[in-house]
Amino acid sequence: METSPYEGCRIVRLGSFRVCFFVPAYNLIGLFLCERIYEGPVNVSPESETEFLKEIIDNVYCKVGHKIVNLPRNLTGMNARDKDINSWLKQSNNKVLIICGMGGSGKTTLAEYIVSSNRQHFEIISFLKDMGSIHQKQGNIDVLIQQFAKDIVGEGKPQVSYGRYYTNRVLKRKKALIVLQLLKSLNLQSSKSLSTIRNIYRLPNIETLILCQCDELVDVCETIGDLKNLALLDMSECPKLSRNPTSTFGGGSPQQTSFSLPHSLVWLSIRDCGLDGTEKFPLSFSIQQKLQYLDLGIGLFESLPNYNHLENLRVLHVTLSCRLKWLLCLPSALAELYVYGCSSLYKITFESHRFTLHEFGYDDCYQLSEVEDFFKLVPVARLDETDLGHLKWLKKYQHHHVFLIRDDQIMKNRSQRIQMLYEFGILSTHLPDIKDPNITPEYISESTSLSFEVPSSPMDRRLKGLNLTFKYTVLSLSGRDCTWFAKIRTNNGVDLMYNPIVFGDPEDGGAGIWLSYWPIGSKLLVGDEVNVSVIVMSGILKVHGCGASLVYADADETMEINMRWIETLGGDLSAFQLMTGAYYLCRRDFFKLMEVGRLAPGWLSILVGDTIDDREVRGWRKTGRPKPSFNPSQTEFYPSFNQSRIGLSRPSLTKLPDSLYTEAKKL
Repeated sequence: METSPYEGCRIVRLGSFRVCFFVPAYNLIGLFLCERIYEGPVNVSPESETEFLKEIIDNVYCKVGHKIVNLPRNLTGMNARDKDINSWLKQSNNKVLIICGMGGSGKTTLAEYIVSSNRQHFEIISFLKDMGSIHQKQGNIDVLIQQFAKDIVGEGKPQVSYGRYYTNRVLKRKKALIVLQLLKSLNLQSSKSLSTIRNIYRLPNIETLILCQCDELVDVCETIGDLKNLALLDMSECPKLSRNPTSTFGGGSPQQTSFSLPHSLVWLSIRDCGLDGTEKFPLSFSIQQKLQYLDLGIGLFESLPNYNHLENLRVLHVTLSCRLKWLLCLPSALAELYVYGCSSLYKITFESHRFTLHEFGYDDCYQLSEVEDFFKLVPVARLDETDLGHLKWLKKYQHHHVFLIRDDQIMKNRSQRIQMLYEFGILSTHLPDIKDPNITPEYISESTSLSFEVPSSPMDRRLKGLNLTFKYTVLSLSGRDCTWFAKIRTNNGVDLMYNPIVFGDPEDGGAGIWLSYWPIGSKLLVGDEVNVSVIVMSGILKVHGCGASLVYADADETMEINMRWIETLGGDLSAFQLMTGAYYLCRRDFFKLMEVGRLAPGWLSILVGDTIDDREVRGWRKTGRPKPSFNPSQTEFYPSFNQSRIGLSRPSLTKLPDSLYTEAKKL
């Protein structure tokens, strides 16, 4: 025993250790060292020294460090809970205890009391408070990992990169009390060793559950369906979740045919979980009628059930579902649809029969032939004469080839045989420079425009529409950026201009022919003056004349004569009507070309024929006139959900990450 220069301090030598206590010596040394105080160093093994030192420190804590902590008197019923929990900590073999209750009921206070009153029984204490709020502010889980590693490992160790490694090593050797305070979210993203979720019903108030990128997760207990407040569930990139041979997605028997999801879900992602549409994954979401966001990407299904009952669904992702062949009768409320890389997809239809999407990502859907009320592009070889009507003579040219360009999202790797495009109710096709009497127009001009008067209809015949055609050559590769419109205007209110989504390049400097049919016969009256023109706004496209022919139907041929003429053309086109009253039938934002100098200012006035501001078509969309901004994939659907908190982002509208293509190829 040495004397310290400081009052109340005693120094004890234990072999190589020198321990200093700033406490009254009579209460301490007499208790522990009555038989172990020698004149000189203590000659004991290092193990004995360590045990002896630990004994001293434990008793020092009991004598000095222990603080008396009492529960506030106004917490009704908490004393009984305190006794139960203390008993559980001392005797139970269970490793997890969950304290839940309404906000303000004293859960945090009780937890703090339990920690304080049991501190001496544990070698390590970690109390992570307000985890949800910290994660929301920081935007990732690294801050929480760093704080947890610091509590477990201590200062001076790697906190993020190797924090988990050191933490696991320490926890295997030492007894720890860990308290995690959740506000209403649980983020287990990238928990590489997590294989099973059990007894999740013990978190009845949880609103956000993140399980994405848990590579070993094979089972989620069916009690997840009992979570009445769960609004956001992310189980994306859990590749083993659907491949458990002994149980279903819900964790029940092999005969169970539905995954027990809570009815409260608003946001759900089960992307890249091997969804195959079998009885294990019926995917009907029959009771999840609050769903607004649904991600089923990288699935192995060929089709989806009818989702008409999902009246709140705003965003649907099926990206890289390489077996998907069709999406039928999609809900009317859907605002965003992403089908990137769905290489087998060929048809999309809507419950309302209208294309009203605000965002539509369809890059690399090379088999996509029809999107209802948007376009339909079909090889003439696949059409019969009934489909073609008065253009049935095209069948003899069905094996001719024309290189179609411009919409790379659907044209790459597509057959280049002659195709028929249906868009805005207009039929059009691009042909090589063929010589056929059926293509010779009734009215011909060697320039880019012509005019004629509508004559009386032949006996027992009724006017049903007009063919418009022109011959052209593309002088260079810049033709891929050609901006041109076909226009029909009368003195009786018809004012239409049309730009198709695809364009035929005859290549090798040869000539091509564009042939189109416009079903506007009900609006063309005898004596009306009809003006037809082809207007080239930019690009090196040379027009070598145009022509028009009136198309008649037999008197007994059915015809929607009671419909408004614009409805017979292509349904409700009010979104494509300019302030002048003209219909601007276009799916592209040509204003962008003007902003980069590839389209001269004032181009819209030249096209429309009136004084009109180019900015009227700024931001023009596939659905026509720009609408107020709508971004449901980033909307805070639920008060506690903030998308940035879990690192989610909108898909690129131009290109998919290479990693996703790699994963799709593996599938």
